[in-house]
Amino acid sequence: AGGGERAPGGAPPLWDSAEESQHYLPTKEVRVAELPALVAATRPGVDRTLGLLRRLYPLEGARLRLADLYVARYDADGGVSGLQLHVDAYTLSFSVALNAADEYGGGGLEFDALGQVRREPQGNALLFPSKLLHRGVPVARHGTRFALIGLVSVGEDELWAAGAGAPPASRLHGMFARCASLEEVGAGGERAAGRNATELCSGWADT
Repeated sequence: AGGGERAPGGAPPLWDSAEESQHYLPTKEVRVAELPALVAATRPGVDRTLGLLRRLYPLEGARLRLADLYVARYDADGGVSGLQLHVDAYTLSFSVALNAADEYGGGGLEFDALGQVRREPQGNALLFPSKLLHRGVPVARHGTRFALIGLVSVGEDELWAAGAGAPPASRLHGMFARCASLEEVGAGGERAAGRNATELCSGWADT
């Protein structure tokens, strides 16, 4: 572990620069479960987000489980400035902007298939299928970007995808009925006005 900054009471460094456990890419992060104050602060928003995921995606009553939750940090002046293209473990992901976009240069989330970079207002969240290829755009010129990242297991994932009988090919890919739906919601849980869902539908045929 690295990062240099110490947690209160002489604990290990607050910002862990080790490889992130889900996609094996170098990150600078704090796991929420390791700090009780963060657990308490994030619980209401996480509960609301899980409810939104159930409402916005066709999950067929499958059980949702928050598999991982952490605060990621991206710095312009050294260390980790961004994250290369990757997919997340599990089935659904969310990213909450913890600070204002004018506090740093560059940054944001880029989705390869959608051909766009999203720089969300503070408090807004992006909800998306975990297998949608994406990256953390490097923070450049100045500042630090903070984001709360959640990875959500659906129906214990592989078992849910396999199911009974032959599932749709699109669902096995995690794209939900041939469409990759990217949802943005505000801090109060409402769909962001004027910045509604982006949807990309492919020509895949369900089998």
